[in-house]
Amino acid sequence: MGFKQDVSPQQLKELFDAQDIKGMEALMHKIPVKPGEVYLITGGTPHAIGPGCFLLEIQEPTDYTISLEKSNTLGEKLPDFMCHQGLGFERMFDCFNYINYSEKALLDAFRLTPKEIATGSGADIRQIIGYEHTPCFALNEYSVKKSFSHGCLNKPSALVVVAGEGKIAGEDVKAGDCLFVPATAEPFEIISKGADPLRVLECLPPANK
Repeated sequence: MGFKQDVSPQQLKELFDAQDIKGMEALMHKIPVKPGEVYLITGGTPHAIGPGCFLLEIQEPTDYTISLEKSNTLGEKLPDFMCHQGLGFERMFDCFNYINYSEKALLDAFRLTPKEIATGSGADIRQIIGYEHTPCFALNEYSVKKSFSHGCLNKPSALVVVAGEGKIAGEDVKAGDCLFVPATAEPFEIISKGADPLRVLECLPPANK
């Protein structure tokens, strides 16, 4: 994540043309991650997900996701459009942020510390990503020990169960389940059925939606 040395668009393009994946990786910091960590990576910052890293990625609404790899993880060749999204192989390199970071500066810039926003009332609630960090989306976590009454937000949201099992709005859920909540949804119950809390991430739309 993030360039660790001065890199020019031409240098990056040469590595891309040669599909020197190891060479491109060598330009970036390799950040060991731990469960529960949160990173907010700004647009244009180069990043990749290493092996053994399972994560939930929330992305702002955008048409541009630039790929420096011409094949997928199965080795299948990607269409050119999937690399440059219509910009062309020349202009796609204008999208990158060529700032070089020390590892400390990188972590200070992109690693977030979740904060408690409520306890009790059936759930401990943490803000993972707030609108003060970006206007594009927000992310909260609910840790429900028994049951929690979730009110109407008047905006759509998505729920992702990351641990435990239970019921949401009367439906059985377990880790890995995803649910869409319409803006017109009535208040609903989140109920934990196991010994451990039911942990649910709530993804919210842009601030003005």
